Amino acid sequence: MLTRLAWARNGTPDTRTTQGTDLDITDMTAKLFNQIIIHTVGTGSFGGYVHFNDDTANNYAYRFSTDGAADSTAVNIGLLNTVIQDNAQFIIVNAFSVANEEKLVSLQLIDSNNAGAANAPFREELAGKYVPSPDADITGTDCDDIFGGNFVAGANISALGTD
Repeated sequence: MLTRLAWARNGTPDTRTTQGTDLDITDMTAKLFNQIIIHTVGTGSFGGYVHFNDDTANNYAYRFSTDGAADSTAVNIGLLNTVIQDNAQFIIVNAFSVANEEKLVSLQLIDSNNAGAANAPFREELAGKYVPSPDADITGTDCDDIFGGNFVAGANISALGTD
C-alpha cells in the first residue's frame, strides 16, 4: 500500500512589512512532522536564533558545523543558534514532535555571502533537540535577532506540517 504524506500550511506565515527584530508563527497546530521555512536579510549588528513555543529557557541542545568545519556543541541553552548576517539567507528547519519525547530538529542554512558567482555561498548545518519541561507539542516558532539589528521588510517565516 502506498502511503503519502499530505503537507499543509501550518499556522499563519509572518512577513515583515517594515524592519523589525522578529519573525513569529504563534498559531501552529501540533503535528508530528514540521517544516519551518525562513527567508531573511538582516541589517546592522545582526545575529539570529530559532526557538519554539516562545520558550527561551535552557531547554535546547545542539551541534552545528559552519562551512563543513568541525562540529561545535551547545547544551542547556535557550535557543537554536543561526548565523544570520547582513546577506540574503534561506533556512529550513525540520522538527519531529512526539508527545512525551524530546523534539528532534535539523536546520540547514544557506547565506548568499558576497555578491557574484565568484563567491561561494556560506552554509550551516545544525542537529538539535528541544526538551520542553513540562512536555509540550510544538505550536509556535520564532526567529529573532539577539544583537540589535533588524530583519528587512519582506523577510518571511512560514510553516508546513503533517502527521
